[in-house]
Amino acid sequence: MLINESEWQSKAQLHQNKVDQLTSEWREHKALGKKHPTLDFLFSYYNLKINRLRLWSPGPDVSLSGKHNGELLFGYYTSKENSFHLDPERYPRQRLNNFKWIAHLLRETKSKTPVFNCYGVHEWCMIYKSDSKRHEQLPLRVSSQTLNNFVEKTSCQCTHFDAYRFFTEEASPLIQHPLSRENQEVYEQSGCLHANMDLYKWAYKLYPFMSGDLLLRCFELAIQCRYLDMQASPYDLGEFNMEPIPVDTTSGREKYVSEQHRLKKIADPIRDELADAYDKFIAICTNAV
Repeated sequence: MLINESEWQSKAQLHQNKVDQLTSEWREHKALGKKHPTLDFLFSYYNLKINRLRLWSPGPDVSLSGKHNGELLFGYYTSKENSFHLDPERYPRQRLNNFKWIAHLLRETKSKTPVFNCYGVHEWCMIYKSDSKRHEQLPLRVSSQTLNNFVEKTSCQCTHFDAYRFFTEEASPLIQHPLSRENQEVYEQSGCLHANMDLYKWAYKLYPFMSGDLLLRCFELAIQCRYLDMQASPYDLGEFNMEPIPVDTTSGREKYVSEQHRLKKIADPIRDELADAYDKFIAICTNAV
């Protein structure tokens, strides 16, 4: 497939503009030396730097006409006459086994029955009966007694290991599933806020060997998931104009579940596309051997 020069330059510029739009609030806080409890997570826990996020890619098996523009594209390209494409010599074939595992995890997650009764208790379990907080700069919106009571009275249905591993020692035994890295694909399911947020992680692990459009849709979904994550937490985010979703109340739990359903509807087709992108790249590398 060949994309003409004016078309791909337009796509690359639109990609940069979209990244700048999505990260404007984060960049404003960073310029002032201030922390943003929601958006910082997307550049700390998730470790793709913004300069790489801004670089557009059409994905593999696509040629671009004209000359390479290093300001818009990765340095993974090789030229051929009046066009260029991702250099097969730069393909990370040594990571194919890991890519196969990720593709399998994505499809297994989609196949599981979604869980909608976790009520975001994971953020509460991370500071349950603890003298410290994960976000020290933020006050709590509930008392320690309310926090502890909510954790103790809520059946911990968390299925995401990378949330569970931050539980306090006192909260860990309360979980209903024996989560570990080894059984991640057994319990991961598509109703999980963090599993849907992690689509961004699986996207940038394959990038630039998938489209920039898919990467940004994963990033935008991760932003929405992270906002819900923090709104349902026990922290007071009034300074950031974020209205709490009080999951320690009946109305708050109903709101949280409604948002879970909404985000799952967005995530499901993205998860399918991402698994297909992995499969496509694996096939390209396998067939080239």
